Amino acid sequence: MEETNFRELLQAIETTLFDVQDEPSAESRAAVQSGKPLTPGGLVVLDPEPDIREILLLADELRLDEVLAVMCVQTAEQETGEVSAAAGAGIYFEERRGLLTSLWLVLQAQVMSADSLPRGLYQAICNFNCELLSHSVSDRTLVIQRLTDLIRANPLEAPPGSRLPAVIDSAGREVDRNSLVQREQTVLCECLVYACCISQRLTAADIADLVDLLHRLGLKARAGDGTDLSAQQQAYCVLLSILLALMPLENAVGAEAEADSAQLRRLTTSRELDQKIGGGLPDDPYWAVVKLTWGVLLGSHGSESMADRAKTLVKAATDSGALGWLKAGVLDSVPMQDDADHQRQLYASIINQLIMAYISIPVGKESIGALLKVSIEQGTEELAQSAQPAAPGLASASMSVDTAVHAPIAPKPDSLATLLCVLAAVYGMHPDLFLDETLVYEPFKEFMEEVAASDVIGASPSVFLAFVAVLTSLSSGEKGARSMYLQLRADQRFSMLNWKRMFKLLMLVVQRYEPEEGKELANGGTGSAPAGSSQRRSLSEQVLPACDSSALCAYLNLFRHVMSEGRVDEVLSWLRQLEEDAGVSPIWEVLFRAMCCPVPQELKAALDEAIGSLARRSDVTTALWERLLAAVVVAPISAEATAVPRYDLTYQLNEIEARAEDYSESLAFVHLLNALWRGGAQMADDGRGVAHFTRFVRDDVLGTAFQRAYKDEAQRWHLLAACFDHCRLCLAAPPSLAVFAAEAASSAAVKPPGVAVLLDLLGERNTLRAAMVTCLVEVDRLASERHASCFGAAKEAAVLAALRLLRVALDRDVELVAAMRQASHSSSYETMDVVMRHDRRRIPLLLDFVRYPHNPAVQAEAIRIATHLSARTPNLVSLLLNAPSTGSLPAVQRLQDGFAACLQSSLFNLAASVSLEDDASAPEADDAEAERDGDRGDPRAALLLNLLLTSLEQPQPNLTHLLCSFDFDAGMGQVFLPDPRTQYNVLRVLLNVVQAPALSIRKPALFEQALEIIYELAASPETGSATLGLLRGYYSLLAPLLETVADAPLPQDGEQCASSLHQRAWLLQCHALELHRADAALAHHAESLGALLAALFSSEPPEAYGQGDGLGQGRSRMLNLLDLVVSATPEEPQLGRDVHPEALELDALLAAGTPVQQGGVRTVSTRGVGLFDLSALKDELMKRHHEWVARHGGPSEALKGASKEALRFDMLAAAAGGGSVVDLVLQMAEECLRVLAELTAGSGIGLAPALCEAVQALLARLQEQVAAATTADPLAGMPLPARCHGLLQLLLEVTWQGRNLDAVRLPMYSSLASYLTLCRGPSLLRAPPPVVEALLQGMPGSGSAASQLDALQSQLEEGNAVLLHEAAPVLELLSADALSADPAQAAAALTALCAVLAADPSTGAADELYRATLPSRLLSDLQETPHRALTQPPPRGQALMLVVEAQLTLMLRLALAGPPSARSASAQRLFGLHVLAKLSKCRALDLQPEEPGFGQFGGLAGLRKRLHHLLTPLLRLVLAVVTALPNSAAVREQAQTLVQDHTRTLARDAELEEATLVVQLLAELAQARHTAPSSSAQLQEAAYRLSARFLCLSNKVLSLRCALSHYLLQLATDPRQPVVFRVSPPSLGGAGVGMEVAGLMPTLFLIKDAMLQAVVYDMPEVLEEEPQLLEALRSGGGDGGIRSSELALASPNGGTASAAPGAARSLLARAASAAGTQLNKLLYLSEHLMAVLYTQLRHSLPAPTLGSASPDKGMLAYDANGGSSATENVRPSQQALGSDRDLDQLRRLMEPVVAALESVTARLGTGAARRDVDSLQLLLSRLPVVSVPQTRPHRAQRNGLMGACCSSRRGHGHRLENDLGNPLNGEASSKAVAEPKYPGCPFCAIAQGGKNLVHETERLVVFRDKSPAGLEHLQVVPRHHVRNFDSLCPSSADHELVSAMVAAGRAALQALHPGAPQKLGFHRPPFNSVLHLHLHAIALPFRPGAPTWKYADSWLAPWWLPAETALRALEPPHKQGRAVH
Repeated sequence: MEETNFRELLQAIETTLFDVQDEPSAESRAAVQSGKPLTPGGLVVLDPEPDIREILLLADELRLDEVLAVMCVQTAEQETGEVSAAAGAGIYFEERRGLLTSLWLVLQAQVMSADSLPRGLYQAICNFNCELLSHSVSDRTLVIQRLTDLIRANPLEAPPGSRLPAVIDSAGREVDRNSLVQREQTVLCECLVYACCISQRLTAADIADLVDLLHRLGLKARAGDGTDLSAQQQAYCVLLSILLALMPLENAVGAEAEADSAQLRRLTTSRELDQKIGGGLPDDPYWAVVKLTWGVLLGSHGSESMADRAKTLVKAATDSGALGWLKAGVLDSVPMQDDADHQRQLYASIINQLIMAYISIPVGKESIGALLKVSIEQGTEELAQSAQPAAPGLASASMSVDTAVHAPIAPKPDSLATLLCVLAAVYGMHPDLFLDETLVYEPFKEFMEEVAASDVIGASPSVFLAFVAVLTSLSSGEKGARSMYLQLRADQRFSMLNWKRMFKLLMLVVQRYEPEEGKELANGGTGSAPAGSSQRRSLSEQVLPACDSSALCAYLNLFRHVMSEGRVDEVLSWLRQLEEDAGVSPIWEVLFRAMCCPVPQELKAALDEAIGSLARRSDVTTALWERLLAAVVVAPISAEATAVPRYDLTYQLNEIEARAEDYSESLAFVHLLNALWRGGAQMADDGRGVAHFTRFVRDDVLGTAFQRAYKDEAQRWHLLAACFDHCRLCLAAPPSLAVFAAEAASSAAVKPPGVAVLLDLLGERNTLRAAMVTCLVEVDRLASERHASCFGAAKEAAVLAALRLLRVALDRDVELVAAMRQASHSSSYETMDVVMRHDRRRIPLLLDFVRYPHNPAVQAEAIRIATHLSARTPNLVSLLLNAPSTGSLPAVQRLQDGFAACLQSSLFNLAASVSLEDDASAPEADDAEAERDGDRGDPRAALLLNLLLTSLEQPQPNLTHLLCSFDFDAGMGQVFLPDPRTQYNVLRVLLNVVQAPALSIRKPALFEQALEIIYELAASPETGSATLGLLRGYYSLLAPLLETVADAPLPQDGEQCASSLHQRAWLLQCHALELHRADAALAHHAESLGALLAALFSSEPPEAYGQGDGLGQGRSRMLNLLDLVVSATPEEPQLGRDVHPEALELDALLAAGTPVQQGGVRTVSTRGVGLFDLSALKDELMKRHHEWVARHGGPSEALKGASKEALRFDMLAAAAGGGSVVDLVLQMAEECLRVLAELTAGSGIGLAPALCEAVQALLARLQEQVAAATTADPLAGMPLPARCHGLLQLLLEVTWQGRNLDAVRLPMYSSLASYLTLCRGPSLLRAPPPVVEALLQGMPGSGSAASQLDALQSQLEEGNAVLLHEAAPVLELLSADALSADPAQAAAALTALCAVLAADPSTGAADELYRATLPSRLLSDLQETPHRALTQPPPRGQALMLVVEAQLTLMLRLALAGPPSARSASAQRLFGLHVLAKLSKCRALDLQPEEPGFGQFGGLAGLRKRLHHLLTPLLRLVLAVVTALPNSAAVREQAQTLVQDHTRTLARDAELEEATLVVQLLAELAQARHTAPSSSAQLQEAAYRLSARFLCLSNKVLSLRCALSHYLLQLATDPRQPVVFRVSPPSLGGAGVGMEVAGLMPTLFLIKDAMLQAVVYDMPEVLEEEPQLLEALRSGGGDGGIRSSELALASPNGGTASAAPGAARSLLARAASAAGTQLNKLLYLSEHLMAVLYTQLRHSLPAPTLGSASPDKGMLAYDANGGSSATENVRPSQQALGSDRDLDQLRRLMEPVVAALESVTARLGTGAARRDVDSLQLLLSRLPVVSVPQTRPHRAQRNGLMGACCSSRRGHGHRLENDLGNPLNGEASSKAVAEPKYPGCPFCAIAQGGKNLVHETERLVVFRDKSPAGLEHLQVVPRHHVRNFDSLCPSSADHELVSAMVAAGRAALQALHPGAPQKLGFHRPPFNSVLHLHLHAIALPFRPGAPTWKYADSWLAPWWLPAETALRALEPPHKQGRAVH
């Protein structure tokens, strides 16, 4: 990361840390409820359902600011396509987790990464942390306070009964909300520890707050049964933070130590802290530890008077078991054991610092003396209990371990043994605390020597055991083992502890149990037997006391640790020395003899482990095998047994251990076997001599493992793991299994252990049964048990061992099975993959372990198994698709999710950083496995990518396609690929990988493989189209990768450089594939090609490249890439100048596949990629060169110029021969059709399908070329009718002749549709007449071009109609195929029929379809088929949906068949088939996407989209029938019935097109709404909601606005019950209208706003744009050239990019046509809105007093239709519209609208419109006038006034608020009253104490606008609150104030941007967004996309008041020379 970016990240952390939680606000909530909140990204328009509901739910549940909740839900919708609070919460948690993780990493880096980070980066982190921790408020460290508050009360925690208990993460999975909160709090607690490590000295208030927090967490951790592991982890983190704060700095010297001591002394004087710590609860162990620490601090840094207090505290702490809790509750807790190693070492060092301080101060030494006395007393009791005899073979009670790790531990007083146990645990976690010479603790050495020399070590067994445990912990590593061995060999160091004593005790045990007559033999003649009694001892004498057994176990554990940790060669010399010291040779003899004695079970286990630690050399391992065979039997001892003691494993297992339910000895014995197998001994008989041990493991242990009872459940899983490891080691030992094929096939032969294990697996016997029972545990259950149960870790280890065994079996089974089949000539033997398929649950559950989150090793084994199965199981995809589901999700979806999560976790896991994930370490893999993986850290990504690559070589569909969610059963011959944004899969992760260029440097080989997989998917014929569409669509990966990957400098490392070059190779292959596959005629393809070619070949400026990167300056990226590759190429061999090219025979040399070992030049990389060995190639070329020179001699010039040709690049352009492209394509299509006609007529029809596809492509291209050519020259572009008719005749002929072959018929259907579409002519020629005239102007014969085109088009259509009428059999064939069950066939036929009907100017084709009864049959299908299309999975459902759309489109064509005069007859004919009644019975219309019955495929957004595709054509059809038959009562009745039956569907939130059609239908049926009041009210409410949302928007929703205006006019002119629209919102319970509808009813203010938007904003823009476009089109037509400024008018983005003349003319023509259409719609909209307003005022206001002023001169048409006589009885009163004040407000606000209407009508020159405006103006003049009081209203009164004015906007992101307390012309004569500060005013807050001010004076402040509109945008604000400009009056004071504001604004702009044009002014009420007087000061030019209309100097913009105008208006009266009225 660059230093600048890193510093920006640190700044962002500091800025946002102290404001992690954004509280809700009333202002934000009101904005959300209004549906138009303003976010930093702009204005957002929300729907009430579900947008506002889900946003408010998210804000309420998480206590977020509502605008922040909008952003979260909006982001979630963009990523997942779903609007929900759960998804928004997931986004918020993810962002919040990223922030806290960044803080965690920054703090942790300073504590733990000093040596691994670059010096500069580390120093920057330290400086940031220092500054962060230096902030303090009120004697509190701000960071500590913030962390403590968040841990104490996290507002995100879900309360009981929460409506949002779970959130949806980025992978689409539901995650418990409280678990995320707990995880977050754990991270915060760890941040607290790191912060205290960096800054240990906290204030007393901070420490007191931490103590309170610890007490709270301690109660939570110990509540219930103690299963809340997160609370335990959080509690000990806070505890360790307190310990750090109360302890001195470690290793501090000099002034630093003195300053720290002074601060600690001041801390000890805090009485409040002393009282809080000393007054804790006695039963709180956490408080006891704090009390101990506080006592130690008082004893070390307190005054002399505090000594007694310190003693009291320390004694109270040890009496409460503080030390014991440190061991049991912290160090041995499950969270601590599962934590990462570096974390545990940090925690251990903190506790060690406390213990060292405790044992070094006088108070501590005195306390240790008391602990010693306690231990002596306990030792007396222990010895007394040990003297009691115990049953042999049973473990003593003193060594039993409480396995219920979650049970609360009862506190008991500490002893010396407790202190030693704490030290043992500390050094076991972090042995370097003692072994590192820089961290030597002298007090510890003194303490250990004192303990060793005291009597307590012999008087107290527990002290002895704890002391040995400390020594065992210190013997870690080679250094520790060497030191411990030497110290225990020297007798003077520890008198009670040395190796001689241990072996002496073992020999005494042997002497106790062995019979006298066998001892001499047992000694092997190497020494005399120990002296002892010659008589056999009694049973009581033979029983070993428990204390002795425990002591020997501790000794042996220490011995095992030293021998296993020491260096191998040193261990061998140590063994020889011990043999000399003990007098026993070999040294393990005494261990074996003791093992064969009936000693307690725990001692046998310790002996086994000790023996196993010696098996580290092959020679020693061989000797151990031999001694083990002599000592142990697995069957009853025979009568001929030797005198050597034997150990019966079977008896031990089935009798002794089974009764005790403790199998520790069997577990240890299996560990011994495994150690011997790992020892590498060469067995002469291939292990047959020890096969009985393996059989014992398989049959006796594994075979009964699940039938036995266990005292400790964890022991079952440990035993299973050891047995599986043993089987795996046996199986992996032989180098080849094929040589044992004959023995394997024989049942009598003794088989080697590996062969026996594999046969046991293949035969599905004990081993496989145990492995599958272990692995068939559900992953989710195993993951939950991992941390929630005491046996979770052991169970995980067993599963991992079983997976490894199965994987090794898959590695080796093929070899053995093949050899056995060959040896026995039988094929009955099956491999492991076949065996696994015997139970269909096995393979899915094994692969499901890739989802296991806690151990990457488990995931890696699952991937390895998947690799084997993918290569060997042909129907793996089918098996997984049909696998039974074991959870809430299908098995396939679980696998897709699991593999994707595994790949993402591995790829994006930084090797150099510490992960926040659980770091559950797995048992180490074998060295061979680690070497094969090639990634010692995390091999998962490499394994998974290799799996994806190898699977692509398998038949399709393969596992890679399944994991990437490719669906090969999509129908219609296509592969379906869902959008990866909405479905989490491997492809989504791969796309994220290639979008992360940092991975190309950090993990180059993996990044290379990701690119290779994407290329292979894109290159595949089946998946290529979908993959390339994805790459060039949303992800747009191809071009950006050139900049991020291709331009990067090559690394210096050889392997990384090779991977980097491979990355570029795959990237360029992807680019080549895109260039090859793309179709430039398609817009999105052309855009992608343009970006790609520009990225490859466009020249970059020199500043585009960094310095020193080796790239060329100002050259194309392609040339730079070539230079980069050439610079990385090794130096070519020097061949000399005189060489002939044929002499080298280079092509033959490179083409040969001869490897280097055989004299060739080919080799294979580690990944299996074929490469050339450059050294071998160089040698061979030199050899051939010298041979040729020796034979011929002389120079050769044949190679000249080759390098020049290699560097030449040129663009290839398609060029047609002599004619145009249209003629060429048409000629090719004709020739192909003639050949097809001959083929289909004869016997060569089998050759026709390929040619049919060519014809289909040619006609599609012909359609595009005709459209392109017509734009340049319409007459030349259109083909001649004669040629077209001939082409159609050939098409119909081939279609009929190939009717029996789908591969011919279906392409011909598509070709027929393309032909008929191109014959309709380009859409530009159907534009409005002015556009067509402008388009034709300037062309040859432009005067008669239009008539010629019309004649040409008429000939073409008439000829086509004749040919189609004559081809009635083809129409019958199409009708039959239209009813096909195959969706592809039906869709193709229906599309062709639609084209036929559109091309037929008569009703002939429609008559043929009616005769074939196709319409009635399609209507029957439409009742059921849509339901299936909506409820079936995406591939099948989408195919059916295409058919449904085509069916409805065909019905619409039938309704509109024939000329316009026949439309009514066509609609009546279709209505006669009961089309409306049958459509009303369509079951699909009753489905709702939010309900379960809709289906569970594709997500909610996909379901809504499919329902939209159904409703849109259906509504078009219904609307066509209704409008074609306006006077039919039956039609309206059936249409009304359809609307009533499906009101819920029609009233739902829909797409704009669908909503427009619904409103149009409602407008047509508005007069009949009284027949169904309930449904009409619901639909009316929906229409009202649409009016509120869209009626005032911009031209983008113009069609919907027109429909809404038409609907409102129909309601207002209803003759039966007209709807009255009030000026302001009506009160509830309005007459004739439901309460809900009344609350949503549009107001006349809304009508006014809509008119304002249409007339003031939209219409002038269109009126100005249309003539310019027409003029540009005319000027471009004359000379063939179009200026860039003219082209910019038609560019949708305002760009001026150059374009071809034809394309430019097409762009201009389309823009002009669109402008004309918009103008017509705006006129329609304005007329209807004006009619609505006129109608309301006309029937509500009193009649005028003068007849000459009657408004009836204009809009009498509406009175005639609506009928004043018809509505006279229901005429509303003036009060029904609103109060006089409201009407006066309407009158004033309509004045600019009427003025704009007058201007527009004058410009258009329409007299009728002018009269309408006059009529409306007369009505407005009748409105009452309300005088405005001259006194300023009271603040409460002003705040209570409500109104609505100009709430519309022009698509820009600013809200316009309103204050009706200040009318437009009110308060002009009142002097502004300055209020010092107005509550809730944002500008008052800035003026009183804002930051980052640009300028300030005593009266004014200047600051930057948060949404700048120009180069610079400032706000000038008075410090005192002045409401707005209308609050000012013409006076000296107000004029002086505004003058000062203007001067300050100009000066600030000049200082910031000298010479820039300036624009200053005010916004007039009610158009000001903040109710505090502010001057806008803008430095021009405006920014792109800025709302310039808000600052327009125009009479049409009354809201903007320039500064000069404002100053003139405020001049005092004596300066104006006139009175102010």
